[in-house]
Amino acid sequence: MNGREYEAAYRNDSDTVVVIEKTPENPDPSRYQWVDYYRGWVGKYPLSDCDRVFAVNTFARYSGYRVEVVSVNDDGTVKIQYADWNGAWATTAGGFVEHNKYELFKTVPVRELHDYHEEQRDLLFQKWRERTFPRPAEETP
Repeated sequence: MNGREYEAAYRNDSDTVVVIEKTPENPDPSRYQWVDYYRGWVGKYPLSDCDRVFAVNTFARYSGYRVEVVSVNDDGTVKIQYADWNGAWATTAGGFVEHNKYELFKTVPVRELHDYHEEQRDLLFQKWRERTFPRPAEETP
C-alpha cells in the first residue's frame, strides 16, 4: 500500500486485507488493535487500498534438491522443508524428519544452501481474471 510492503493475511473469499505491524507502539490507534494471535498490531484495509497482494515463498537447493526455507535462526542455521520429488532420499540419506505425512523438515547451516531465491504469487490474479474476462452466462435448455 502506498509503495510500502506490509506483513498481512488475506483470504481469497474476502475483500479485506489484515495488516500486521510488529512495532512497539500502535501505528494508528484509530485503525489498529493488538492481537495476541499475530503478536502484533492488526488493522483491516479494503482491497482497493492495496497496490498488490501477494504471497512470498523462499526456495533454495540443498544437496542438489529443492527445499523451501521456513525460517532463519540467529545462530546461522535455517529450518528447511523438502520440496522435491525424492522423498525416499530425504528421509534416509538427506536426514529430513517427517513431522506430518509428506512434510519433511531439517535444520542446516545456511552456508549449505545454494541457488537461494524467492517466488511471488499474485493472490488477486483470479479476481482480476474474472473481472477482465467474464464468462458468459450458461444457457439453460
